[in-house]
Amino acid sequence: MSESTKNIAFIHGDFPFGGAEKVTLDISGYLASEGYRIFVFATRYMKDKMPEGHEYPIEVIILPQKDVVKSRTDAEFICRKIAELDIKVIVPVAKRLKYIEMIRRTGAKIVYAHHNMPFHEARAYIDRAWAKGMRSPLRFIEWLLVSYPKYVIFREAGRREMNFYRGSYRECDRYVMLCREYGDEIVRRLGLDPDDNKIRVIENYQTLPESINFDKENIILYTGRISYADKRLDRLVKAWNLISDRLPDWRVLIVGEGKDRKHIERLIRRTRAERISLEGFTNDVRKYYDRASILALVSTYEGWPLSLTEAQSNGVIPIVFGSFAATRYIIGQDGKYGFVVPPFDIRKFADTLYETAVMPEDKKLEMRKDIVGKIAGGYTPEKIGKKWKELFDELICTDER
Repeated sequence: MSESTKNIAFIHGDFPFGGAEKVTLDISGYLASEGYRIFVFATRYMKDKMPEGHEYPIEVIILPQKDVVKSRTDAEFICRKIAELDIKVIVPVAKRLKYIEMIRRTGAKIVYAHHNMPFHEARAYIDRAWAKGMRSPLRFIEWLLVSYPKYVIFREAGRREMNFYRGSYRECDRYVMLCREYGDEIVRRLGLDPDDNKIRVIENYQTLPESINFDKENIILYTGRISYADKRLDRLVKAWNLISDRLPDWRVLIVGEGKDRKHIERLIRRTRAERISLEGFTNDVRKYYDRASILALVSTYEGWPLSLTEAQSNGVIPIVFGSFAATRYIIGQDGKYGFVVPPFDIRKFADTLYETAVMPEDKKLEMRKDIVGKIAGGYTPEKIGKKWKELFDELICTDER
């Protein structure tokens, strides 16, 4: 394979924005060391939100119409850049592009990176409509008369979801999922041949910091987007309200931004939640992992949440709802590397937070060291980066023969 052919491009919206973009940044370092040149097509480049302390070997290309999913102009622009830069593989990350067939005609291979739990979209449609309906009496009537019949009774959400999966699978050369169970579900629901399909399993990887602070403060931490449909931070507020009076020297920090921040602020005010604060966005989340004792994740669905492995790599004990299959890989079920709570038992989640908070310090320290050890042996850049390299090598070599 000649060096000039090792050019690949990821397609994102705003960049960086969340976990999917962080994955692209993470694997770019390994791929660059293996001779790859990495481009990112984006609707907006938010350079001030890039993680601090790192230089990433990527070249960001801004799309002219800033509509990566629906714009024909942006698709034509991508096609021109594919020819100009000799890009061999295009990776749409969690996006199905309307004009993907136009891009395929350039000869570039298409790798669809799902980056979430499969078949969560129908639930997300319904949850977003419900959240919108709760904002006012008029919106509730709209939910009752329009959204509920459309999405639930007539199952429009499910039809949209299946159309998305059938289309995105048909249009790509490889389909990347985050764990084996996710891939198996795609095979089953789409009726694919288990021994002959496009699905590849590549987990997110996690590096260990140069030093780890095991002397933690009494902090329960959430890091990530503030969005109702998937993250459901209202559950964390409710769980905290059940135990906060028994943990007077503890506090909850919510780190991140999102469109539903005001909803959480209103909930905190309405319930008079104490010692819980919204810290906003940071591009140096490590300073929070350094101090936090517990990570709380209360999502309805996740793929392979980076906040979970980032916390573990810094010795933060995770407590999560078992609402996604990846918990079995990242945490397990034996309580050695964190705690998985049955979804969505807020009382049980609150009790687990309390029991972990009051755990003897020597037991916490032992657990923190076990957690760090698991990350060190599991999801290294070398192991995960190698999987991406093998995938790209396979497609490019096939194309050149």
